[in-house]
Formats: sequence, C-alpha cells, structure tokens
Amino acid sequence: MHSAESNAPYLQTAARPADNTFRAWRRWGAKIADLLIIANTLNIVLAILVGAMITYLGGSQMSPYLSQATWLDVVLMGVAYLIYDSLCLRFFATSPGRWLFGLRVHTLEGAKLRLGAALKRSLLVLGLGMAGGIPVLVILVYICAFLRFREAGATEWDQLCGTQISYREQRRITTVALAGAVLLLNAGVALSNYIAG
Repeated sequence: MHSAESNAPYLQTAARPADNTFRAWRRWGAKIADLLIIANTLNIVLAILVGAMITYLGGSQMSPYLSQATWLDVVLMGVAYLIYDSLCLRFFATSPGRWLFGLRVHTLEGAKLRLGAALKRSLLVLGLGMAGGIPVLVILVYICAFLRFREAGATEWDQLCGTQISYREQRRITTVALAGAVLLLNAGVALSNYIAG
C-alpha cells in the first residue's frame, strides 16, 4: 500500500467538467505514448523474428504468414498491451506514458493493484476503451469514453474495477507540449512505416 507521502504530489479530488476535459486529454496522451512504446518494441521483435524465419524458411515459403500480418499485428498488439499494462500497474502503479503525463492507477484505498486486478483492468481498457484495436471502431470508442469521462470524471473500467487515477500537478503548457511531442512522434513513426513498406 502506498503511504500518504508517496501520493502527496498527486491529486485525487473531484474535478469540474473543465478539469475532467483536461484530465481526459492527459489520459489520452499517456495511452498514445504507451502504445507507441509497445508498437515500436513489437515491431523490433517481429522484424528480428521475421528476418530469422525468412533466413530459415526462405522468402517464398513466408508469403502465407506475411499475408495475414495485419490481423496478426492487431492480435499481437493486444497481447503485448495486456502484458505491458498489467505488469506496469502491478509493480509501479503507472507506466512510462502515464508517468510522463503524471498519472497513477491504484485502488480506492490507494494501494497498488494486484496482478489479477491489473489484468482485469487492462482487459476492460482494451475492450471498452480501445475496441480491441479494431480500426475505425477504436475511434468511436475513444470518443464515447472521452465524453463519458468528461461528464462523470471516471471511466467505466475504473468504476467496474474499483480503481482510480491520481494526477500529479502539472502545468497545462507542459501537458500540451508533451501531447504535441507524442503526436509528432506518432506521425513520424506512421510516416516511416509508410515509406518503408
């Protein structure tokens, strides 16, 4: 369990709708930063594995595997997200993206989540908050989750899991700059992927 001192710079008070809007953008920025970390790590691992398979099996025998790469990418990304997010929440109560935007996830009592609770929350986020990564649908789900959070100040998955987010005090300009950097990085990665393939 966290002591009061460890949560001291984090705020847990109820927020006004304007504050909820700002907090929703912080949460979104943190999620995108984490997804970039996961996607790039996964791309490196897959590049190494595919390279080894091409060397071992030969290029002509690889075409059936590569033709299903898009669907496989979605599945692998979902699995990688569950592992990454669950372990980060269990051991650190945050993740690199959340840390960057000043967020911590904990129980209503302020304790770190147990592994089962962290996995449950990550599964709910993946399903209810990210539509399993299904293109187009994920955008609709993001919008619905954003609007719900702005009004209620909590997400459906936090309510179902009995968890809450605490927010480190952070100047708005800092958050805007971080979000801009994350968006630029995301655009750069997308552009490099488009050019490469």
